[in-house]
Amino acid sequence: MLRVGAILFTLASAALTFGFKGTAVAAASLADVLFFLFIGLVVLGLIVGSKLLYKKNRVKLFKRLVKKDEFKLGHDSTITKYAIGQVVYDKVRPGQTLIVKRIASSLYYCQPKESYTNRVLAYLERDLMSAEF
Repeated sequence: MLRVGAILFTLASAALTFGFKGTAVAAASLADVLFFLFIGLVVLGLIVGSKLLYKKNRVKLFKRLVKKDEFKLGHDSTITKYAIGQVVYDKVRPGQTLIVKRIASSLYYCQPKESYTNRVLAYLERDLMSAEF
């Protein structure tokens, strides 16, 4: 849309240079309308995007997951399907071997076994499977 507005502005400038006043006015008015429509859509997108990004529920969920005291160790006090240190597999990529490093309710933080970095991936309990297929 912005590209079409720039093309119409260039066309209007060229038409005015060669003396075609009617064509220049029409192209300039179309370019003006497209430019302000583009600016309006950008502002609307920023407003809607900020509303979706900062919804109260998403912020609360994020804050709840970040708290250090909510990370459970997966011992006798909590009932989890997989234990820390257990080898599990991703259901989407079953060839990737994962080791459970941390557990937060039903969220498992796993490290790929073949990884040479400290990269940790987050999985839901339903996305993992044990070694027994």
